[in-house]
Amino acid sequence: IGPITLVTLISVLLLAVLAVLCVTTSNATQAMAQRHAEATTETYALDSYGQAMLATISETTQHASSAQAAASDVNANLESIKTAALEKSGAQGLSVSAQVSGTSVSFTVSDEEGKALDAAVDITEHRTLSIDEWKLSTTQQTDEETLWSSESSNQ
Repeated sequence: IGPITLVTLISVLLLAVLAVLCVTTSNATQAMAQRHAEATTETYALDSYGQAMLATISETTQHASSAQAAASDVNANLESIKTAALEKSGAQGLSVSAQVSGTSVSFTVSDEEGKALDAAVDITEHRTLSIDEWKLSTTQQTDEETLWSSESSNQ
């Protein structure tokens, strides 16, 4: 075996290793992009529902004579407002809780993956909405399995 054959053999081996690394990296990048796309879709679904909820609350408040009357209308129609917002947004698999306190309306929308939107709006005297809070969050879900315990398991 001459030096040219040895150099060629090492070059081919290095190229094969680099090809395997490229394939592995592209697969990992594709998997990460897919996870990011799913997370973004979930976030947009929550935000879309929140926007639909604001639009539906705003529609409900337009015919009231005062902020208090508008808040009463919203409170009386809260279930239909949540349903209408769900239809407008087209989102699925969301759980919604909402409450009215004075002229403030607060709602929390969450999905199965642990993402949540917490929002609070205030109904002004002109029957417009003032957004006081709009917070997207993610709760980390962990398994119940204990990885380590300071207690001895041989008792």
